[in-house]
Amino acid sequence: MNLQEKIRTLLREQSEEMAEIKPPIFFRRRVTPNEMDKDFRHSVVHIINHFRKYRNLFNFNDYGVDKFKRAVIIVLIDEYSDILSDSDDVPYNETYDFLYNHYESEMEDEYNELVNDLQENINESTFFRRRSDIEKIKDLLPFFVNDVFYDSENFEEFKYKLTLIALEYYLSSNHDLSWEDLPEQEEIEFINTLSEVLNDTIKELYNTKI
Repeated sequence: MNLQEKIRTLLREQSEEMAEIKPPIFFRRRVTPNEMDKDFRHSVVHIINHFRKYRNLFNFNDYGVDKFKRAVIIVLIDEYSDILSDSDDVPYNETYDFLYNHYESEMEDEYNELVNDLQENINESTFFRRRSDIEKIKDLLPFFVNDVFYDSENFEEFKYKLTLIALEYYLSSNHDLSWEDLPEQEEIEFINTLSEVLNDTIKELYNTKI
């Protein structure tokens, strides 16, 4: 190996050492590598399930891998909220940087796999997502409570019907679309998703009537 090659090798090794972020002592003393890997898998599954559940409500491709990775690490750090609150001098930023660096390539692989898996569903679910303003639909809910409440046998039926009537009113008022113009199966799936997003608000409205 000549001198130039030795210099390149040395610089590459130094660069790799600088890129490697070691876990803070505070964190290393409290969490084993096996525990950390297990918690990471749990965090990834949590975020993936969130994307799958609400895929009709946002453009997944616009969300991006960086936001996906940050979301995973935030959920992962939340797993350690108890131990990180044990001290007044918590190395939160150092812990975040370490976990992000340690799992970055795995998170990118998970994201790419999820994008490929959901692409067809995303493309098929754009009809309502492109035409719906969730906050404005939410604001419409109180106007239909009385009509829906007395025509529902339980909360789940109330939740579905209230979301349905608010959504169809919004589409009719803002896009001149009647229920005959809507893709039926996609509407059912979108209402199920949207009603879960609005669940807390709908629950409050339901409780005012019981």
